Amino acid sequence: MSESFKALFNGRLNSVITVSLLILFAWLASELLPWGLFNAVFAVDLNACREARGEGACWGVVGEKWKLIIFGRYPF
Repeated sequence: MSESFKALFNGRLNSVITVSLLILFAWLASELLPWGLFNAVFAVDLNACREARGEGACWGVVGEKWKLIIFGRYPF
């Protein structure tokens, strides 16, 4: 086994912390993936985004406003 893997389970406290964090990350992924990817709207469509409200993310605004997000109001 590698040294980093051994460090994750070296003793009871490290094992409990490792398993707890794995459970936490699995729970977060199960909550965020459906919202952020599976039920998300990627098109620039306001009506579709309004229909997905509360169930999925609206990523169309990122595609529409990416220059503003990256550069702010600085001239292109």
